[in-house]
Amino acid sequence: MTDAFADDDDKPDLKLGGLSLWAESLERPDDDDYWDGNWLVIRARVDAPGSSVELRGPWLRTDEVASFLTEVEAMSRDLHGKATLAPIEPAIKATLEMGSLGQIAVYVEATPDHLEQRHSFHFGCDQSYLPEIIRGCRKILLRFPIKGSRP
Repeated sequence: MTDAFADDDDKPDLKLGGLSLWAESLERPDDDDYWDGNWLVIRARVDAPGSSVELRGPWLRTDEVASFLTEVEAMSRDLHGKATLAPIEPAIKATLEMGSLGQIAVYVEATPDHLEQRHSFHFGCDQSYLPEIIRGCRKILLRFPIKGSRP
């Protein structure tokens, strides 16, 4: 485990299967511009039997968290569908797909170095996890509201 993750006793802001994600800060906290002011510095770790992948950097935007939240809320309400956390940057991606009986397939891609690495994971959970995912997204957005408006 790297030094950046040595003190990981704190609860992640968002947990999607084996993906734990912490929103640490804004990359540019003094910038109010929509495009530059909404980058989050995240810590992420994906844990699965036999492997662990860790990443840290400005790889997620607040508006991307908001879009994911909207999709998860619809999934929770309708009990079908798909929600994707798909940042512009290729470092991390997660997709939730609801099955017909309330089971959820969680697909995670982690790419700490997009030129030389690509890791794919598949996890399972069920609809009972959706309220906690919704709370996690809201928690991030309360701490880091979307700045500006999309041009």
